[in-house]
Amino acid sequence: MLLSILFQELSAFSDLVDQSIVLQELGVSVCENPKTFVDGIRRSRVEKDSSGLQSSKRWFAKYEGFGKLVFTEPFNEMTFNLKLFVRLTFRSFFGVKTTHGRLTPKRLRALAVFYFLFPILETAAAIGFFLDGIFYRGYRRQRVKNPVFIIGNYRSGSTLLHRLLASDRRTFSSMITWEIYFAPSITQRKVLRALGMVDRWLGRPIRRFLDTWENRIVGPIDIHKMRLSDPEEDEGLFLFVWAGLFVWFFFPFIQRDYPFHRFDTDIPAPQRRRIMRFYRNCIKRHLFYHGGTYLAKNPALSPKVDSLFECFPDARIIYLARNPLEVLPSEISWLSFCWRFFSDPRERYPFRDFVLKMTKHWYTDSIKRLENHPTDSYRIIRYDDLVGEPEKTVRGIYSWLGVRMGEGVDEILREVTSRNARFKSNHIYSLEEVGLTREFVLREYADVFETFNFEKSKGTIIS
Repeated sequence: MLLSILFQELSAFSDLVDQSIVLQELGVSVCENPKTFVDGIRRSRVEKDSSGLQSSKRWFAKYEGFGKLVFTEPFNEMTFNLKLFVRLTFRSFFGVKTTHGRLTPKRLRALAVFYFLFPILETAAAIGFFLDGIFYRGYRRQRVKNPVFIIGNYRSGSTLLHRLLASDRRTFSSMITWEIYFAPSITQRKVLRALGMVDRWLGRPIRRFLDTWENRIVGPIDIHKMRLSDPEEDEGLFLFVWAGLFVWFFFPFIQRDYPFHRFDTDIPAPQRRRIMRFYRNCIKRHLFYHGGTYLAKNPALSPKVDSLFECFPDARIIYLARNPLEVLPSEISWLSFCWRFFSDPRERYPFRDFVLKMTKHWYTDSIKRLENHPTDSYRIIRYDDLVGEPEKTVRGIYSWLGVRMGEGVDEILREVTSRNARFKSNHIYSLEEVGLTREFVLREYADVFETFNFEKSKGTIIS
């Protein structure tokens, strides 16, 4: 009986792999309209011979055996950019004296930790994705309905808005830090949840260790508070295919292989679709496990507007806009902190000119692409409105989305409004500190000020 069930499961899985391979040959993308996907399945079935034996022979001959079908396809969605990984690895150890990745003791320690942990996390994720295709195949049919994406330049209030909305767990579902980096697959989450139950039964020794580690490593970081159990930006998922902006934080080199800050503009369509298919499947796994409406906060999605709508036709995008006079010093300081965390840059604020171009692109190109889509599919929110009137802003978002506010959100909004009124940041940024002037920003970002009607009299020192 058990062998019979196992055979049926493997047969079903083999059939699914067959169809998926044919779809790729027919040029049907997973990120396309569901009807197109279904039509592709039907077309793939037409290709099958009426004789099961002859059909099997043809498939086995064409794809060099059942093993290649079973073991290759589940990993196909996780197409790792090995070329870039190898190039950056080589660059990290040779000819780095004049770069921001110079081999100081701090950098060597960071590299040692990275090359120890990353292969483990990558392998665990790959195995988890593979097992998902066997034990949790239903995730492939999981609908991603009306996902909400919060984008905009770094330091524009996305964390505040994300955590406000994510507090409504009856409506929204966001990935939390440990799920993004340690358990992107359903299988990994099931295993870690089981370990958590055992840990509680043993008196929480693992939990205490993680709390100690968290307080020691990320606790002192107050420029961006984060914990393993907090909702976080899902850009970390792209590390598993080595195709995201966070790669730059680990390897501080500017190369031609870093087009991720201009995703829709500079990356070829086939590569974009492969990357977005991986992202979509991660979201489908998350919703299969948790349910709800997917909510993501990720500034690095700003250059992916067209790709988001192509992959999620019914997506709703919230673009947060903050004055460049405030964004630039805060953003340059934040990104510099990230590079200094993993490296020992030669300058206090590395890649400043690159960041200036990236930031302007995320203002201008993102808005132009949003305006090519229906007006009810996106919403532009000013940072000042969010911080000054969070309750009114969030209620407006719920009205726009057409969903009811969950229980307890009212109280959270009132608390945040009160806290914002009393809040004083420990971080003071100035344009002069990062090597900029008001005149330069007003000149270089003139079209941005015109588009958003930003104030030109903002103070040069902000908090």
